[in-house]
Amino acid sequence: MRTAVWCLALLALPGDAVTLAREKVEWPLAFLDGATGFVVEGDLLLHCIHGLPHQTEYRLSDRITAKRLAKLQMDPSLPDWTAPPNPDGTKESTRDGVTVWKLSGAKSFHSYKLAAKAPKPGDVCTVLGYPEGRFEQKTGRVKSIGSHQMELTCLVRPGYSGGPVLNADGDVIGMALSVCGPQHTPHSKYWGSGCAKWETLRDAVRMARGKAPGPEGLESTGNAPLKGDPVQGERLVVAFTTDDCGACEALKRDIKAGHFAKFNLATINYSRRARTWQDGGKLFEEFCRDTGYE
Repeated sequence: MRTAVWCLALLALPGDAVTLAREKVEWPLAFLDGATGFVVEGDLLLHCIHGLPHQTEYRLSDRITAKRLAKLQMDPSLPDWTAPPNPDGTKESTRDGVTVWKLSGAKSFHSYKLAAKAPKPGDVCTVLGYPEGRFEQKTGRVKSIGSHQMELTCLVRPGYSGGPVLNADGDVIGMALSVCGPQHTPHSKYWGSGCAKWETLRDAVRMARGKAPGPEGLESTGNAPLKGDPVQGERLVVAFTTDDCGACEALKRDIKAGHFAKFNLATINYSRRARTWQDGGKLFEEFCRDTGYE
């Protein structure tokens, strides 16, 4: 039932407004279509899936445009956000996640920095966003970090969705996506704000830079070369879950397309029901170690 409660409180507001704070687009925080976005690495705009679920291109102003490069759900094994809801009418909150957009139209953009490592429960954090189209920030702590989602103690409001969660150094450790408060349940132990984890943002940015395979059929910005040569006769086996793993299916397509032709690759499947390699992130990290892929 808790999942259903989270999904009642997605944080995007309706509307077409696009407002960039202070120095217009050059400032790293943006209010777009009733939600929030922010810039990292100089030219990448990060936003939430449910904020702009269908668009692949977006105009932020007369001179600034954005093209979507990557999308990563918090739990890629679940149906896509645009897929029909569950029989009870709800969607799992971890169907949501991060979209990454390439900005163009200016020489450079001010941007936030992704933190060097993931936060820990109890860490102080600040969330930035545009509830009702006006800038606001909330301060709290990291309440918990689960397999796919991070939860904060502070309660954000509609309009924060896609906003950055910053640590004490001002670096990004997550993205606000949903909230569960007293208006949803009287049980205070469930109150908090649901966020995409630092790992999800990191992996989404890697996908956008072409340094990791993505879970959808978007063109890469250019794959980094594989390092080293495989041992003669060596056969690398890549294992996948079989339960609607979008990232796994995309990687299989990449293998067949020859992106990893340098290696003698084979694929096998495991079922999540067997509790084998349920964490796709760990699977990909092992794949990178074995191939020297970054």
